[in-house]
Amino acid sequence: MHIKFIGRGEGKGSQATDYIMSTHDHTGKKRLIEPEVLRGNPEQTGKLADSLDFKHKYRSAVIDGILMITRLMKIYRKL
Repeated sequence: MHIKFIGRGEGKGSQATDYIMSTHDHTGKKRLIEPEVLRGNPEQTGKLADSLDFKHKYRSAVIDGILMITRLMKIYRKL
């Protein structure tokens, strides 16, 4: 499994959550796997980040490893 933190977080948090929840990627192609919210509320998260006054309002990361992701999703669904 590979986890990479991306050097972002200075823009609007709502744009970041909108992109994450989009059914299409940055090139406009449909994602192979549609996003699924396991916990929380993306809209509230975006609004909260937008309301912050400091420069770096959020952090983004990529988790690569479909087997690990599948296992994690099963664990979260049980919670």
